[in-house]
Amino acid sequence: MKKNILIFLLLIVINNLNAQSYMNGMANSGPLKIFTKAKTPEKYTGSPYINDLFLPTIIDDGERSLEAFARYNSVEDVVEIKVQKNSDEINVLPKLKAIKYRLLDYTIFIDNFKNTEGETIDGYMFEYFSDSGLRFLARPLPDVIPAKEARSGYEESRPAHLDVNMSYYIQKDGGRLKEVRLKEKDFKSIFSDKGKMDAYFKENKIKDEKDVIEMLKFYSE
Repeated sequence: MKKNILIFLLLIVINNLNAQSYMNGMANSGPLKIFTKAKTPEKYTGSPYINDLFLPTIIDDGERSLEAFARYNSVEDVVEIKVQKNSDEINVLPKLKAIKYRLLDYTIFIDNFKNTEGETIDGYMFEYFSDSGLRFLARPLPDVIPAKEARSGYEESRPAHLDVNMSYYIQKDGGRLKEVRLKEKDFKSIFSDKGKMDAYFKENKIKDEKDVIEMLKFYSE
């Protein structure tokens, strides 16, 4: 199984990099990036993961696919992979736009966008819905409370505490991302162009990602 993921990685790199950029490591070798924004502390409470479990995923680069198990680390901004669920070995593929991780409820991909405020959003995104020019995306952001060392015998040291906050976005027709909260009010301002939505929002509450997906399906009908 380890051989399978190495072959998969090799084929992706060959398809996405030319020999010159690979040898020299120059700017145009940008797609091949295996780096982290920060290191996960050795000791911590909470979690840097949306889900601590490695979930079934299909890794897809548009030409080939590989079944594996994955979870996203928000502190390091990487997708961790196991080719066998019970294995202790964790792999990380390069940060290539061509690679997508298709899980049951969402797809993880890396790209950069502009939001409606003109700010750049760069990194791994979760795609919950994509149809008829509409996309419902989320950017997981780490919330890190640093470790605290005891300053006296009366204090106790505290490990770092990790959590994940989700910033949600709607994209229409490839335009800039509009940040939204999981509240009807935010979606009413975007989808009020169709009369049928007034009745929908009166009868349906938006509390989580699944509610947004159902609303977008109804809007797109």
